[in-house]
Amino acid sequence: MGLMALDRLNAINKIENRVDSQSVSSSYSSYVPSATSYKDLIQTPSTSINQPSSSGNWLTNNIFKPIGNALANTGIQIGRTAEEGVNSIGSLLTGNFGEAAQRFGNTLGLGAGVAANFLTGDVWDDPLYAHSLKFNGPNATVYGNGMLTDDDDLDRTLDRFQISGINNVNAVTNKKHYLGGGGDVVQALLTTLGVKDITAIRAETTIEAAKNAGVTNLDYYAHSQGVRTAYGGMTLADKASLDIVNFKGMGGQMTIYENEFNLKSVMNYRIDDGGAKIDPIPLSQYLDPMNYTRKILYGSGNEVTNISSSTPNAFNASSLSPSRHDVLNYLPKVLP
Repeated sequence: MGLMALDRLNAINKIENRVDSQSVSSSYSSYVPSATSYKDLIQTPSTSINQPSSSGNWLTNNIFKPIGNALANTGIQIGRTAEEGVNSIGSLLTGNFGEAAQRFGNTLGLGAGVAANFLTGDVWDDPLYAHSLKFNGPNATVYGNGMLTDDDDLDRTLDRFQISGINNVNAVTNKKHYLGGGGDVVQALLTTLGVKDITAIRAETTIEAAKNAGVTNLDYYAHSQGVRTAYGGMTLADKASLDIVNFKGMGGQMTIYENEFNLKSVMNYRIDDGGAKIDPIPLSQYLDPMNYTRKILYGSGNEVTNISSSTPNAFNASSLSPSRHDVLNYLPKVLP
């Protein structure tokens, strides 16, 4: 047997004879995916991570994995911040001052996102999507959930897509955290002020991945806070990737304008039940000073369409926040 073959055999034996039980430190590190860049990490299929079994110990599920997720998400956020900072300098040196100013603003927003992810709780979530990215052919679908959404709510919404004949929906997840969703309220305020958090990076990555996969029609459905998340992703995404997006915002925290990003198409649906036109967290529409500028620059006055849900009074007129299940009532009205 040659020396090289012997070396390989010895290596195999070492692997086969290794101790199966892991130390605390190795268990901890197993939940931090290895990647060469933040985009490699966020686009890696979720099945590549060693997921604990349902009978896994409490420390793994509640301590080691969330901490590993926090390290990974923070690494993604810092990496994206650094990249945007370098790009802003490049734009400045090439004399593209408008783009440099935008990228500099993105850099500040992304930098603030490092701390914001802890305040909203999104830093503890799996850095990979709960539903891996699925692109097969020229058409694809994305869904961005709204406030106060947990795993069960998201699954029910994705089931509604399937009932309507739309399969392989890519979810830009934004789960609820802290006191039943207090983190979502914090997120609404911070993103209104221009913070670009990890959920915006997820939206950006999904759009760009679809473009790179050859998708030419990307139907992007977003509910409530998911609209704000999508907007953050669009401000970060490569502009050449946005021309495939058919955007449909439902009860959004803000209005998306087609001309702002050269999107393929845009529909903003405002829930109208019993004559009461109500948008979730309506104050966020007015707290953002850029909303007024955007309306002047890109608005035509016909961006919003009123729809009624299939359930009367799906939105409570006395409340600023919708029921997290209401999207199931009016989603069929906007699906093809």
